[in-house]
Amino acid sequence: MRKFTLFVASLFLAVGAMAQITDASQLSSDKCYHITSKDGNRGAFYAKPDEGYLSHCGGTYGNYLNKDVTKDPTSTAQQFAFVEYEGKLYLWSVSEKKFAQKDGNFVKLVNSTSDFVTVVANGSYFNININGTNKLNFSGGYDYGVYANYQTDDDGNNLVITEAGSFDPAEAIAALKGDFLEDNIVLAWNTSTTWEDVAVEDYSSVVFN
Repeated sequence: MRKFTLFVASLFLAVGAMAQITDASQLSSDKCYHITSKDGNRGAFYAKPDEGYLSHCGGTYGNYLNKDVTKDPTSTAQQFAFVEYEGKLYLWSVSEKKFAQKDGNFVKLVNSTSDFVTVVANGSYFNININGTNKLNFSGGYDYGVYANYQTDDDGNNLVITEAGSFDPAEAIAALKGDFLEDNIVLAWNTSTTWEDVAVEDYSSVVFN
């Protein structure tokens, strides 16, 4: 009986750790998340290894991609982080170690980006908008499974966001810094009167003689 009780307690703790987000303020840069659809039939956001685009898996509709891959919040290919940098959020694939960036109608996974996302409550669900206006949408019948150029409210862009584990944002933030500052390499005059490459975050701190 004791073993069964311990098993139930462990199961309860495991489920508790997979808490569904109910308010965007609960999102944290040190957590990763599993993103699914309102109706549950469209699968989960998925970064297919080496494909280079945001897709989906585990859906039940006939024209959906990667149906042979089961929805699994413990799979890093189905885990995404909302990385905060300079007051904005950026969507990061945990498995591919890349950011979401709008590429025409689809979402490319890139090393660094300036394409931010906003997470907007829509009733009990959320819209994830890239660059503030383009809803990320589960879609079938395309080369890639997440569409980024469809604004009509529907079950494909009303999303469920569930906490899937801990996440260290250091690598992602470093990549964003590199993009924003372009490594901030400038030629500066140093004390030995030679030019050298220096990395700075504030150009006003560099003195040119």
